[in-house]
Amino acid sequence: TGYTVTFTKPASASGFTTKHVADADVALDSNADTITGASDPVVLGASAQDLTIDAGFLADGALVINKLLEGVGVKPFGADDQLTFTVVCSFNGAEVLNTSVDLDVNGATSVTSDELGPLPAYSTCVVTETAKGDADSVPAPVTVTVPWDATAQAAGVVTASLTNYYSAGRI
Repeated sequence: TGYTVTFTKPASASGFTTKHVADADVALDSNADTITGASDPVVLGASAQDLTIDAGFLADGALVINKLLEGVGVKPFGADDQLTFTVVCSFNGAEVLNTSVDLDVNGATSVTSDELGPLPAYSTCVVTETAKGDADSVPAPVTVTVPWDATAQAAGVVTASLTNYYSAGRI
């Protein structure tokens, strides 16, 4: 018996943080069940209060890929390219996203993906280009972290920028 506190997840959150993490400060850990949002029953005496019953939330952010195409060979060689990327994101050691993204150049000198997510704030993502079209080479993978804005109490959108260079000709 006792009182159960049930928390409602805000629309900006993807879920609750793990309940009762080992070695965590009881005043700072989450008491909410990750599925139901309910705490364990708490027994309180007359006129008592327990301010340690709380919930942690995973704030949703996102990732976009921004691809720049540079060099004198962009228009003659890159206009019809399709560029392919793998995106792998993790949060606290657990994979939260593993996907492939195709971007069609369609004559542009830059292309941007749709937002990928939802991703918890502080997720780390590695973006690797796997198909470069007619570019000179594949750029190095880019690692980014989904931001958290403490003032706004919201996760943000991080941009992974990669650049392909196109030479004037081919041999």
